[in-house]
This record gives sequence, C-alpha cells and structure tokens, in this order.
Amino acid sequence: MDLYVEGLKITGAILGLVAFFWKLWDFLWAHVFSHLQLHLEVSPLSPTLMKISTEIENKGSAARNVRFAFLIISPEGVGLSQALKAIFPDNDEKLPESTPHILRRLIQEGDKPIRNLDEGDYHFHPLPYFYREQMQVGNEKIKYAASIPLEQFAADKTYTVRFLIISLHMMGTYLRYRTTSDILFKPKEN
Repeated sequence: MDLYVEGLKITGAILGLVAFFWKLWDFLWAHVFSHLQLHLEVSPLSPTLMKISTEIENKGSAARNVRFAFLIISPEGVGLSQALKAIFPDNDEKLPESTPHILRRLIQEGDKPIRNLDEGDYHFHPLPYFYREQMQVGNEKIKYAASIPLEQFAADKTYTVRFLIISLHMMGTYLRYRTTSDILFKPKEN
C-alpha cells in the first residue's frame, strides 16, 4: 500500500510541475513572445481619395496595450528610419539615430503636429482610434479605415504606406513595434 501511495505522490508532483511549466509557458507566450498581427490595404475610394484599411489582431490570450499607432507615407524605397526622421524638423539636434529610439521620442511627442507634412513626399497620419478609443486589444481583431486625399501626392510616383503600432512591455522598459506596408500610386491626370 505504501508503494501505491508513494507512486501517487510522485505522479501528482510530476503533473503539478507539468501544469506549472505549462502555465509559465502560456504566460511568457502571451506577454513576451506573441506579437500583434497587422494588416494594411490601400484601395481607391474615389478618383481623389484613397482608402487605407488597417487591422490589428491579437491571437494571444492576454490583452495588449497599444501606445501609439500611425500611418507614414514615403517615397518607395525609403527605409523606415529615414521616413521616421522626416517627421521631425530638419534642425532637430536631439533626434536619435536608431528606429526604436526615434519611436520612443514619437511616443513622448504624441500626436501633436511635429512638422507640417501635408505637402511633399512624406505624410504622417496618427491613428488615435487604436491608442485612445481601443487602447487594449484582447483576443480579437480591430479595424479602422482612413481616407487620404490624393492631391497631396505627386502624379506618376509610387509611395510606400506603412502602418506602425508601438507598445511598451515589462513596465514600460521594453519597446516593441510592428509594421506592415503597402503601395500607393497616383496616376497622371488626363
């Protein structure tokens, strides 16, 4: 009988350890390893407007906080870091070099106008829906669409539209950003 009881104790201890490590893995996956999935689609809404549809999906079990979300439009072939630097004034001496540091600075600035980008090759569009109205993304998909006037863009030129979200993890010490992109093209007017 003692052998049977000892066997049950050992089996219970092993199953308890398995359950503990399973929950630990589940916690780490939900809070550290999993990413929010992004989707972006650019389509014509009218001859003068483009519709930019954005979507964030969280497949993890824990809700995620979105600190900042925006669209940045730049000429095709321009890197993310260079496009982000275009948001800030040319004479900004405090502007960091690396993309994560630029994004931290962007969080500090918020969605206040940083530089007038209504004309030219770079366009910056904050998406407050994702960080004010829908700050947490649970096990769900959330969508938002924006319309962008085409007169802002040069004819016969291809642009990259990037959708970026920024979140902070581990009590704000770890910045994580996700991005996806699509193409926007404005044909010549006849």
